Amino acid sequence: MMSTKPKEVKIKTAPIVRSMFVQDDVEEADAAMLQKDYATALKKFRNAAAKKDAYAQFSVGDLYRAGHGVVQDYAKAVHWYRLAAKQGGEIAQYYLGVMYEKGQGVAQNYSEAVRWYKMAVEPGKDAAQFNLALKYSKGLGVVQDYPEAARLFKMAAVQGYAKAQHNLGVCYIGLTQVELS
Repeated sequence: MMSTKPKEVKIKTAPIVRSMFVQDDVEEADAAMLQKDYATALKKFRNAAAKKDAYAQFSVGDLYRAGHGVVQDYAKAVHWYRLAAKQGGEIAQYYLGVMYEKGQGVAQNYSEAVRWYKMAVEPGKDAAQFNLALKYSKGLGVVQDYPEAARLFKMAAVQGYAKAQHNLGVCYIGLTQVELS
């Protein structure tokens, strides 16, 4: 049975309340995704996305990125991710960083990848922290900065992100105490 009570969804730090109609579309889309009924999911997510629901916009983008229910189209994925990211959707910001880093749907641009990763880096966003740390450690899109890389690796490592734990260990071996502070 569908709930008629609007559901709060966290986008960045500000909660939003969905209208009942948007909520119904999102719930039906999520249910269709579980059944791998991507055509229905796309239709319902598009309905909600047209009403500026950031989660739905991200989800449409993800369907295009993965090629579920549509022909895989990275440019369309970027378009939908950008709509959600501009509303503060951290997951969309992270995926925009990935798309710019890999040159999927956009020209490869490490500086732009870093910009989006920085928006997505908040406590609890271990993948964004890790990817941003890699950019600092290699000087891709930013000035190479090992202490900043170590700081970001540590943020991700304390959350249990195994690759970050490994890279943090490598940082501790290669950096002096002064460089790490």
